[in-house]
Amino acid sequence: MHRRRHCISGVSGRLVWLVLVWSWRMVEAQQAPKTDAIEVAALNTILGRWGLKASSQWNISGEPCSGFATDGIDWDNQPNINPFIKCICSDSNNTVCHITRLYVH
Repeated sequence: MHRRRHCISGVSGRLVWLVLVWSWRMVEAQQAPKTDAIEVAALNTILGRWGLKASSQWNISGEPCSGFATDGIDWDNQPNINPFIKCICSDSNNTVCHITRLYVH
């Protein structure tokens, strides 16, 4: 009987290890897409020359293509967000975003 409990413990230990590895893979797969670095540099240069900053409504945690920039919000309905960008994040298996629109008023 003692030997059987040890075997069950070994199997459950492997199962826990398998679940942990699978969970880690899922977290890696669900990482938010990143904006193309060249496009971020270009955006920052343009905004800097115009004396503007990225809006906190679409630049969440330093990632320009986040928040309102990637959802269905249209800038016509958000006049207080200036400047406003829109992104598409379908490149490279949904891991890379590209800035597709820039609106400044």
